[in-house]
Amino acid sequence: MSIETIEHTGTGAEFEIHSHGANIISFKPVVSSKDDLKENREVLFVSRESKVLPIRGGIPIMFPIVVPFGEKQEMPEGGFLQHNNFNCDEEFRYDARSDAAAQFSLDSLSTTNCRGHGLWAAAEPGAVSYSADLVYNIKVRGPQLTAALTIKNPSGSRANTFPFQLLFHNYFKVANEGAMDPDECYVKGLEGYIRQDWTEGPDSKVIDEQAADPVVLKTDAETHYVFDPKGHMKKSLDVIIGIGDGRNIQLTASCKIDDNELPVTCVVWNPHKTKARKMADFGSAEWQEVIGVQPGVLERNMLQPQQQLVFEYTIKLLAGEGEEEGAWSRDAPAPAEAK
Repeated sequence: MSIETIEHTGTGAEFEIHSHGANIISFKPVVSSKDDLKENREVLFVSRESKVLPIRGGIPIMFPIVVPFGEKQEMPEGGFLQHNNFNCDEEFRYDARSDAAAQFSLDSLSTTNCRGHGLWAAAEPGAVSYSADLVYNIKVRGPQLTAALTIKNPSGSRANTFPFQLLFHNYFKVANEGAMDPDECYVKGLEGYIRQDWTEGPDSKVIDEQAADPVVLKTDAETHYVFDPKGHMKKSLDVIIGIGDGRNIQLTASCKIDDNELPVTCVVWNPHKTKARKMADFGSAEWQEVIGVQPGVLERNMLQPQQQLVFEYTIKLLAGEGEEEGAWSRDAPAPAEAK
């Protein structure tokens, strides 16, 4: 297991990724050359109480389940990706004039932890079983991090078609413990989406349509909203997230199986005081420092043999008042181009 730091020399932007679960645990964007690189530029939250793996915070990846299908729980909630070690593909790592990047991969044979006792469990050759090969490519430049997760069903038998869910469980850091301040912490861009309140679980019947007002966190209880685009709406996601101090993040996401585009769900989450106190790896007061805005595919879909799913997302820190995006220092050293 290791933590890799990927820095774009030309702009000073960087991210850190832990090989356990390929969790991006830090992203420090740079909007312009006027930024003071010594200031706290972190936009991701990691709990100070997270002492064991998997890490509480960053961008954990949940696959092939987010919540169990039916009553039979064959693996931990959130699936097995968070519990396995990805390989850093050094030949795809670079720091170029355009951006800096790293690639991590996990094949079926290396997926040894928490596969449960169902069809995802290791099986004898020729037996019906599920498997997936994954490649995670992340790039950084200036204010933006771009990532693409590719999941392929390597089987040659239709009997090994598998159902899946996928969620990037993003934790964004909110400045000045301002998560409950609706003027500083919010999500814009979800108007018209169907909103379901999952606070009482995924079978909740509290469903309505999101108005034009920004989505804000509940001030007296856990927030766990699930937003789905209606049939006539675009299937990709594009939202603006307030993270305090007048700063905003743009989050975009899209998903395809081969050429078929899938609708992207957005989860907005905060544990609030009561639930935070029950979480051993989460500080009892840290709920004031975080908002989860999490893109994914929660509708149960099927990935057939040799099909390939690609989920792409971007996280971009927007220029604030008085900032000029992309005004990079002419004196910055020019890194070598990627080979």
